[in-house]
Amino acid sequence: MKQKRSVATAYTWIMFPLLLACIAAIVLRAVFIPIAGAAVNEGKNLYLNYVKKRDAAAFPIRLQQVKAGNARIDSVLQTLQQRHEHRDRSFIDALYSYADTCGFAAGKVEAGIPQPVGNHRETAISIEGTGSYRATGSFMEQIENSPHSTRVRQLIIREPDGRGEPEVFIEVVLFEE
Repeated sequence: MKQKRSVATAYTWIMFPLLLACIAAIVLRAVFIPIAGAAVNEGKNLYLNYVKKRDAAAFPIRLQQVKAGNARIDSVLQTLQQRHEHRDRSFIDALYSYADTCGFAAGKVEAGIPQPVGNHRETAISIEGTGSYRATGSFMEQIENSPHSTRVRQLIIREPDGRGEPEVFIEVVLFEE
């Protein structure tokens, strides 16, 4: 009988800690895990609110930085556009200068809209005027020998009805990078 009692006591000592562990696991799962989960979620929410507040406080500064960057880009763009217009004008001025030195009377010079082609731009320029064959040839030679990258696309010479110098229409393409 003594042996049965010691076996029962041994089972009691084994079962009691197992029972306590089961109760602890149930309490942990039912009470502490939801509380800890709520605390973690509350911490995440607080951090997200902090980030939103920090970003909202930094927004005016960031907005000023973006505006300043846009102003710099606009300034560079305007400078590049002015350079381009200056180049177009300088070539057109050069055309009038070439015409004057050759004795060609350039009446009308029109520059088209620059068109992007590959990695460069092409601007069509039309020239109308009057001049002798020699003056027209000399004018064409001046255009072809100019420091600007050009190509003569079209040359039309019409004889006048009466006496006088021929009417000339020239179309030139100006290449720019």
